Amino acid sequence: MKTLAYHSPFLPQKSGISHYSSELLSALKAHYDITLVSDETELLDQEFPIITYERFYELMSDESTAFDRVIYNMGNNTKFHKIIYECSIKHSGVVILHDFFISGFIGDYHNWDSNNLIKFISKHYDIKAVLEYFFNNYAIFEKKYPLNLPLIEHSKAVIVHTKQAMDLALKFYKNNDFLNIMPLLRQNISLNKIKAKKELKLENTKTFGVFGFTHPIKQNLELLRSWARVMKDKNAVLFIVGENGLPDFNEKLKNFLAEQNITNAYIVGWTDEELYKRYLSACDVSICLRKTHLGEASAALLDCLNYQTTTITNFSGFDDCAIYVPQVSDDGHELDAALLKAYNSDDSLAKRAKERIIKEHDPDMCAKKIFEITERAYREPKELKCFKNRILVDMTYVLIDDLQTGISRVVWQELNALFQSTTLPVIPVYFDGHGYSSANELMLKKLALPFSINDEKIIPQKGDIFYALDFSVMYGCDPEIPILQAHKNGFFNELKKVGGKIFFLVHDLLPLTHPEFFPYHAGELHLHWCELLKDIDAKLIAISNRVKNDLLAYGFKDVCVVHHGSNKNLEIFQNIAKNKTPTFICVGTIEERKGIKAICLAFERLALIGANAKLIIVGRMGRVDDDFRAFLERSEHENIIYKGFCSDDELAELYATSHALIAASYDEGFGLPLIESGLPVIARDIEIFREVLGGRALYFKDNLELMNILINYKNISLLPPKNTRTWGDAANELLEIFGV
Repeated sequence: MKTLAYHSPFLPQKSGISHYSSELLSALKAHYDITLVSDETELLDQEFPIITYERFYELMSDESTAFDRVIYNMGNNTKFHKIIYECSIKHSGVVILHDFFISGFIGDYHNWDSNNLIKFISKHYDIKAVLEYFFNNYAIFEKKYPLNLPLIEHSKAVIVHTKQAMDLALKFYKNNDFLNIMPLLRQNISLNKIKAKKELKLENTKTFGVFGFTHPIKQNLELLRSWARVMKDKNAVLFIVGENGLPDFNEKLKNFLAEQNITNAYIVGWTDEELYKRYLSACDVSICLRKTHLGEASAALLDCLNYQTTTITNFSGFDDCAIYVPQVSDDGHELDAALLKAYNSDDSLAKRAKERIIKEHDPDMCAKKIFEITERAYREPKELKCFKNRILVDMTYVLIDDLQTGISRVVWQELNALFQSTTLPVIPVYFDGHGYSSANELMLKKLALPFSINDEKIIPQKGDIFYALDFSVMYGCDPEIPILQAHKNGFFNELKKVGGKIFFLVHDLLPLTHPEFFPYHAGELHLHWCELLKDIDAKLIAISNRVKNDLLAYGFKDVCVVHHGSNKNLEIFQNIAKNKTPTFICVGTIEERKGIKAICLAFERLALIGANAKLIIVGRMGRVDDDFRAFLERSEHENIIYKGFCSDDELAELYATSHALIAASYDEGFGLPLIESGLPVIARDIEIFREVLGGRALYFKDNLELMNILINYKNISLLPPKNTRTWGDAANELLEIFGV
């Protein structure tokens, strides 16, 4: 028989896991030669040999004395599980994870020290998790991250007790292959309800019971409020049996009973095991509620089912053998109805619950299953991975030299949307001269956060998704095509070798279709880039059908299209300032392709004929001739205001005070301001603007038509384009394309 080192809190320690282990060990001894590991000196269970943790470490350090198998029981109580956690990280074994979320334990384990927690989070999760930790208090953060990843990934196998734990793994890790589900065991007990009622002087009453520690999360106060409404005058009695979770809360419960003059409800508090069982035996109806469920099983609930009580619960998975109340609203009407239903019920549900306990929670059956899981884990060892995928977002240009263009705004918006739309690790990366590194320092600097996290070299892993969201070419930099250099250095071959996927977002091919607007060698660089995409067999995602058609014309196949989104509530901009001087806004980098010269010329002519209209130009100064640069930077124009680059908040204010947007580009990949402004649009009649706006715009073919539109604008009824599409919609489409 193989030797087993068994780690757990043990009786008489006040832990539900102590009771669990006591029952499990009685059945598990048929499969293993068991040694208990504990630094406690007085344990009730003397059937098994006991060693200290120091001795365990000594034995495990020598292969000739090491235990054949190791099992760890992990819960959230730091007092009981701190050393078990440390040991499980050092010596891999099978973990019985009683709470899927151990974020409360991790916070306490690190003494709630922000520096320690940031190091832990950044090491095991991603920059998004660090940001969420920084911008939220821990009570919010700990409900969003289970923080069990290192525990799981250092284990040989992980056992959980509920289907909800499996569902939570899918929710947070998009994967639950690393978990094994096994019901929380319960030894079948013989009932003597009449005797128990007599001993507690509860004959001829309908007895209700709540079992387990009192705490706001157990909805004890909500129950008492409901009891006061519908049960205080019934031939019924309610007992709340269990340890006081919070002294102040317990006093609050007692005060409520006194204020409401409730004489048929009692707070018993902690009892010894014999009295606890007597109350369970006497109980006709039990109530087991919890405000939030984080994958844990309820030992108290199983006790109630095992003692054949009609049970009111909101724990999922017991719909067929309990009065199931999914949630309790503020007015508590669901709980009122459940109490009345239970008061008038027979014992059919209770009998069904008892049958389920006997069938699914038998200790011998559970012990055998643990044995089988453990043996398989040691016989066929495999690396456990919670996350099957990482999304590596290439942001090299924006992070190193953000030129504050429309594309850089798209990059930040889409990155943020990916952060919000998936629980998978989203890791901003940059070309580091050889391959790629995580952009921790650059991201924290951009966000002005007061701490430091070292960048880490990205080693391609199975399941990695590389997403080039940024510019394709960095004019004047060394190298000008970072992707090409990374490919020469073998990064993409390594990525493909481990089964990674490669996606590129293509903003446009304008340097090829309109070389006159770009530096002399831009077309050549983009041709090299196109050949690179073919060579590494990347999946291409175009931002419009126009860009897709250009890609197809250059020999690419199977191109997806994902249009931009908007975070603005666009309707708030409609009809604002319509009685003021007609104000028009133009947004984009100042360059020849944007047609801003033509717009300025039109407004100069409007001033000459005395037309009352104003133009606001927003955008970074780009490739433009010196004369026009000087024209914009002079502040002497009566009706033309050049703002330069503006933040998103500043831009929103300018949109709000404008009547219409003018888009005069000779060509675009998309044209983000068309949909984000929420304004009526006057647009040059080009293919891409027709694709984005359809018929909800005024189109002009030349400067004369633009002049006529502006002169007659007050007489034109023009609605803004409809846009309900968000960046979240775009991110969800991307995730679907990625296959996650």
